[in-house]
Amino acid sequence: MKKILINLSKYIDDFDKFIKPKTLYITFIAIGVLALLWDLRHSSSPPDAPKKIDISTVDTLIPEGYVLVPIDIQNYAALDSMIGSYGVVDLFAPTGTSDGSKRVAQKVKIIRAPLNPSQFAVLIKEENSTEIARYPGAFYVMVQNPTKQGAEFTKKFKRSAIITEDI
Repeated sequence: MKKILINLSKYIDDFDKFIKPKTLYITFIAIGVLALLWDLRHSSSPPDAPKKIDISTVDTLIPEGYVLVPIDIQNYAALDSMIGSYGVVDLFAPTGTSDGSKRVAQKVKIIRAPLNPSQFAVLIKEENSTEIARYPGAFYVMVQNPTKQGAEFTKKFKRSAIITEDI
């Protein structure tokens, strides 16, 4: 054991001849600082990512003063292929007469149910919810552009005059 210690002390003495202690201390401090910087760089927390909203709880996304009214849709197959999770639509209810259907709501937001994608609901002001509830049955839906005003159609009637003469 004593022989090993003597050999080790000779090795350290020889090492001191090649590298000066001051250089050794500076190298040791530099390696320590680099290790500290490396650790700080890799252990810092990543920037806060935007929180992902759990869409399975759509009821938490309803603004104050609004309600989400589930509706049945007559033209579900067409609507299903046109909108994703949400969109803007006009709602029409059948009148039961030869007039066709009546516009119930215009440019309302429609949301697909996250737990059952075949079901939809419209987001409307609470005071207007009774208008939707008055119409039983399924609604006919027309998809609107959410950013632009929709085109307005006017009916032009051709007037003709009937002239009768007594002969």
